[in-house]
Amino acid sequence: MILLFLLAALACCPTALVAAQDAASGLAPNRTSLAIVFDTTGSMKDDLNGVKRGAHRILETEITKNKIANFILVEVNEPVVSRARVTTNPRDFQDMIDDIFVQGGGDCPESTVLGIKYALEAALPHSYIYVFTDASAKDPHLTNEVLDLIMKKESQVVFVLTGDCGDQGSAAYQAYQKISQASSGILIRIQKNEVFDIMNLVKVAVTLEKVNILNVDKELADDNNIYDIPVDTTIKQLTISVSGQGAKIESLQDPTGAAVDGAYNMTLPNVDIKSLSQPVAGHWTLKVSPPM
Repeated sequence: MILLFLLAALACCPTALVAAQDAASGLAPNRTSLAIVFDTTGSMKDDLNGVKRGAHRILETEITKNKIANFILVEVNEPVVSRARVTTNPRDFQDMIDDIFVQGGGDCPESTVLGIKYALEAALPHSYIYVFTDASAKDPHLTNEVLDLIMKKESQVVFVLTGDCGDQGSAAYQAYQKISQASSGILIRIQKNEVFDIMNLVKVAVTLEKVNILNVDKELADDNNIYDIPVDTTIKQLTISVSGQGAKIESLQDPTGAAVDGAYNMTLPNVDIKSLSQPVAGHWTLKVSPPM
């Protein structure tokens, strides 16, 4: 399967809902939340090391100072899923991540959907929720509650999966697909040693305002692998993510037909990302490899 997700960052003003909630909370206006939902069972040791290293890099940037009002951490384990811990201090958030230790587990499904629910409840509108796990969901019955929260908070959920329970056709796995699609997120399947690299996606994706131009979920190969991307003058950052077996961005052309140069690129075995600043207004052309 190949999942195509396009994200454009806007320079327009934030919604009144964001401003109102920020004012009520005493936080600086026009900002949002960055949340990590992390599976802390024993098999996640390598993933945790990658997240810790990547978080250091992200939290040292101006992104967190200017655009993130607060940081949220939810730990998923059995039988307890921690309530969301929230801080406005990047250093405290890094300490929270550094203090995570993995333990327990044994049965593969985990209560990940509950962890996402806790994160969304604590988050500001238009927030970014990153879920790290190597197991399917034990609690798909909570999916509709999470979908309701996504609609209310207008937040994005990105799954970074380094495994599953061998049940990709089950409701336990499909819960992740439903949540990522409803939130205009993406479900990324990678190896455990690639988690640090995927943290660069967080740096690219965290922006003040965003709008989705196109979101395509394809399970079968066909001839429709070329897409028209309309870009207007309000768009300041264009990010294209393709995820799935054999995923690849074959080409991206600007409105003049010229191939894109100078873009940020990240390519992993099952993930291909391209991001560029100040795209020229007009119709861009994207060609992706067909799913394998």
